[in-house]
Amino acid sequence: MTDKQASGADQPVKRDPNVAPDDMMVWLYGRLFDYLNQFLEVLYYLIRGIIAWFAMLRESPVAILGMLLIAFWVLVAVFAPLISGYDPNAPDYVGDIPADLTPAWWPWEDHWLGTDHIGRDMWARLAWGARTVLIVAPIAVAAAYFVGC
Repeated sequence: MTDKQASGADQPVKRDPNVAPDDMMVWLYGRLFDYLNQFLEVLYYLIRGIIAWFAMLRESPVAILGMLLIAFWVLVAVFAPLISGYDPNAPDYVGDIPADLTPAWWPWEDHWLGTDHIGRDMWARLAWGARTVLIVAPIAVAAAYFVGC
């Protein structure tokens, strides 16, 4: 953008970038473009760093196994209502007799990991317990980190 001087020469206009010019839409779109450009730049470097991190992780079989175990338990915790099939706190009784007459530790077709001494499904308790662990464990780790234990 230029202004005409008395001599007829064009001079660049020096404006404060924080003050809106006369053409508000040009200024608004310019600011929006700048913010979008900054966001995309941060996103680019974040994705690039994650890819580099996974490339380093690929070199360690123990790290891959650990990540797979963590991913498995996160999926179990997230989908606990869909995969458990039983209420984790409700005993499985028919009248006064346990519905599952197998020993508490014996896996059965209805209860994959068996039942406890009260008749509650162990798989349901494990899946729903994983949800609690995923909430409490990060809080405990963060608290220990900030306290310095």
